[in-house]
Amino acid sequence: MIRASFNRKLDNTTEKLFDHLAAEQIMLTYTIEIENAARKERKAREALMELRYKDIEIQRSVTASKNAPKAIKLYIVEAKESETTVPKGEQPISWRILTTHRVETPDQAKTVVEWYSHRWFIQQVFRLMKKKGFAMEDSELETG
Repeated sequence: MIRASFNRKLDNTTEKLFDHLAAEQIMLTYTIEIENAARKERKAREALMELRYKDIEIQRSVTASKNAPKAIKLYIVEAKESETTVPKGEQPISWRILTTHRVETPDQAKTVVEWYSHRWFIQQVFRLMKKKGFAMEDSELETG
């Protein structure tokens, strides 16, 4: 499960991934609470999220190993904030997640988004460890 940050070319077509997904109908809407994030200049709010998903095949990138398959089958899930809840001057929340997990229902798509959202907690832990650390070198323990 990874976030799609590049608008990759789909296999056997000239169409791009994000354009292909944008043409799909919204399969589910739901709300989430957004916390105030000063470093991202994001205001606290209740965001209306629109969920789309699709099975796709993307081409091997030009930088990939020639031994890699020419194309790979994946699922893409997009959770994008509705323009109706985006404060003026802010960008909508938008996640495009590529996964090998089967996504055939709105509930499965929402589960993928929830799993992906846990990575924010993991990143915060790592950022805290880098900034504050555990001062392991100051520990007097000799064994676990």
